[in-house]
Amino acid sequence: MGTRSIYEHESPITIAYRRCIHEIALALTNDTSMINDDINAIFELEQRIAKNHWTMAEQRTRIDESIHTTLGNLSRTLNVNSMEIIMNIRNAFVDMVQQSSWMDPISKSKAIEKAYAMIDEIGYPDYLSNDNLTRLETDYAEYNFNLSLMSNELIILRLKMKKNVQILREPVDRRKWVVAPTNIDATYTPEYNRISIGTIIGHEITHGFDDFGRKYDKDGNRILWWTNETIKKFNERKQCIINQYDQYRVTLAETELKINGSQTQGENIADISGLKEAFFAYQNWVRLTGTEEKKLPGLQKYSSEQLFFINFGSMWCSKITDELTLVYILQDVHSLAQFRVHGSTSNFVEFDRVFNCKLGQGNSRVNKCSIW
Repeated sequence: MGTRSIYEHESPITIAYRRCIHEIALALTNDTSMINDDINAIFELEQRIAKNHWTMAEQRTRIDESIHTTLGNLSRTLNVNSMEIIMNIRNAFVDMVQQSSWMDPISKSKAIEKAYAMIDEIGYPDYLSNDNLTRLETDYAEYNFNLSLMSNELIILRLKMKKNVQILREPVDRRKWVVAPTNIDATYTPEYNRISIGTIIGHEITHGFDDFGRKYDKDGNRILWWTNETIKKFNERKQCIINQYDQYRVTLAETELKINGSQTQGENIADISGLKEAFFAYQNWVRLTGTEEKKLPGLQKYSSEQLFFINFGSMWCSKITDELTLVYILQDVHSLAQFRVHGSTSNFVEFDRVFNCKLGQGNSRVNKCSIW
């Protein structure tokens, strides 16, 4: 609901809200024995959420602030620097494709074409920086709202559906943004960008060539562009990664739970490859510029390459509840944070070299899995 105070005491609004949930529940089930208990559980959960999370009004304020912050702080210089990072990582991925032993020449050539055909979305669409009121007025001309929240929600849904139907017969606009600029956080330092953001960029590039992405060509057409032999070899390498992550375990309330390697294989492939792409791009950047980042006090004992991997690990540092851990294990296509680090570094020979690890020692796997 709209404001936090609504949850503080019983009111006509909360009564109407409970009644609404009750009517929806009746429409969804024939078993009414648990409806009241479920409604109480839902309301108690929302009360707890309301104490710790933004209300709708606060979310709207946050969105306004995010837009102003994004437009006010993202300079064109930052865009140029971001393009440099993306191009370096894209080139690293292309090098990995060229060096791969399992792809046939035709599939390899098309993969490289697709990598270079990917469009980069950095910061925000250009028209937002031009104070282009005409464009905004055109985009939102039909959005005429009133004081009814429900009515406004229906208006938005209707217009979204109308737009979706209209574009079915239109040529695909590959320059149209599908992600809001407020979903991007570009306030990191340049050094952090080259490592943590670099692995994320590499991760996303790799998704264009995983089990899902490989079904689409460079123009986004759903078409088979890998040969059967290449698909077979890809699946063999993919199975190695599935088997690896199937071995990971986590203990919750004295119960050992197994990680699902099949459920997470797409993201695991992207994690492993993204780390490699970022590292090779970082090496190339150091080689071309002849510079390395300055080290903070206390970190001088580590080499720049060691700090790269330390930074990568710290990116996934987190603390979550057992309940959320269980949700991740059962439902999420991403591995738990610790396994995103262990799984990626254990398959990378450069990690072994940088930390002088012997095969099978510590986190280093003897039989390493890799796609690219």
